[in-house]
Parts: sequence; C-alpha cells; structure tokens
Amino acid sequence: MKFYPSTLLAGVLSLSASAHAAFISVDELPTAVSPTSCATCAVTTTSAVDLPYMSAFDMLRYDTASGAVNESWLLRYNLHANSKLTSVVDQSYLGGDGIDTTITPYSGYLWMEVPKTLDFSNPNQFSVYTDKITPDPDNSPDDALSTWRFSMAAIDAVNGGAGYYNSGDDGSGSPVIERGNLSVLDGIFTCIECGIDVRLNLVGLDYSSGVAGFDFLDNRGLLLEYADFFDYFSDTRTFAVSAVPLPAAFWLFASGLIGLFSLSRRRQ
Repeated sequence: MKFYPSTLLAGVLSLSASAHAAFISVDELPTAVSPTSCATCAVTTTSAVDLPYMSAFDMLRYDTASGAVNESWLLRYNLHANSKLTSVVDQSYLGGDGIDTTITPYSGYLWMEVPKTLDFSNPNQFSVYTDKITPDPDNSPDDALSTWRFSMAAIDAVNGGAGYYNSGDDGSGSPVIERGNLSVLDGIFTCIECGIDVRLNLVGLDYSSGVAGFDFLDNRGLLLEYADFFDYFSDTRTFAVSAVPLPAAFWLFASGLIGLFSLSRRRQ
C-alpha cells in the first residue's frame, strides 16, 4: 500500500492524520533542527503521515541568501530491539587469546531529514540525527549536533537506498578500496588506517514517482548500518525499525533443504 501526499489527497490525509497523528514538543526535536540551533528551520509538531514504526513531520528551511523556502520531510523512526552497537576485539593482536564481543543496545528514536522531491540532476542529501538515541552512537569529536550527512543519486533513492564501502589504509600511503553509490558527506568519523562500511535503506519511503510517498508494506527491518574496522577491532552500529528479515540466500537454502527432504521421503 503506497500513497503520495498531494492537494488531491489532502482531505484523506487530514482524516488519517487526525485519527493517529503523533504529537511532539520542541524539546523532542533533534538538536540540529531545533529553534535553538537552526533559526531558519520550521517543523510542524503534528505528524502528517504515520506508519507503525515511523512518523513524518513537515519541515521548511529558509535560505537567507536566495530567499527560497525548501520543503522536506523530517522522519522519526522508532528503534526496534534489534538496534545495537556490536564491538569485536581480536585479543591475539594485543597479546591475548580469543575474541571479545560486547553488545550495547540502542533505544529511542532515529530522526532523518529527506527531500520531498528528488533532484534528478544533482545528488540528493539525506541527514541522520542521532542525539535522541540512547546511548548516542555519534563518535565524531567535531560534531556537536550528532548529524550524519549522506547523498545519493535520484535513481538510488528510487531503488530504496544505497551503500558505501571503504577498506581503509595500512598507513603506507597506498590507495584505499572504495565502492558503492552512497556518499558520506559529514559526521562519521574514522581514522585514516580504518575502514568504514555504511548501508542506508530508505525504509517506508517510495520515490518511484520522483516525489516522496510512503509505503506501508515495506518490510525491510534494517534502516541504517554503519561499521568501522581496523586490524583487530570493529564497531558495528545497527539501527532497525522492525525485526530484520532473514536474507534471501537463507530462504533459498531452506527451500532447497525442504525439496531434498521431500525427494528423500518419496524415494522411501
């Protein structure tokens, strides 16, 4: 089930929103877009669209240089219990034995600002705000607003998201290996020798028309996953909005086992 907010649907949306609308106070907004940090931002405190795991709020940004007003959606995602920080340390690099794994659960809300209309000529920006997550997963010493900024081409947004991989550098000055269609603009901090792996899924969004719509049947559990790694450690931050579905390869493997089992029974 998909729909696209428009003038024609305004009456239907107002009825839907009035029945299940989410209400927030200014204090619940991420710091980066609150009145104390962004004097040119305006966010409605009543949601326009609500999915089981996400509420969408209208947002305006005033450009003082051009006088233009830019519209976007400010999305509040409810984090599922599968959201966590997984830290892995290989003690053999440190003179010890075994591998230590520590899991720290995340709770709260991940906020994301997304364009209402895609620009097919230029990259589109998607901003993730993490300061309403406990504990705050932001590890950048230079980012007081806990903001991660990404960009992707319109076609990748239409396809539902994008990923980025950087293998890092061993310190020798050799080029790093990079691939993917997601650009990391700001906020994510990693050392020169370390690598990062990021996946951003636009869960609940449908850009197939070029205008942001909402897909009530989007069953992707994983919203964002960000890992940084080095020779002996890795930190993986997982942000899920529902139970993460098993990968397609698992179901293919499982169906193969079922088929073999059925064939074995018929032979018997």
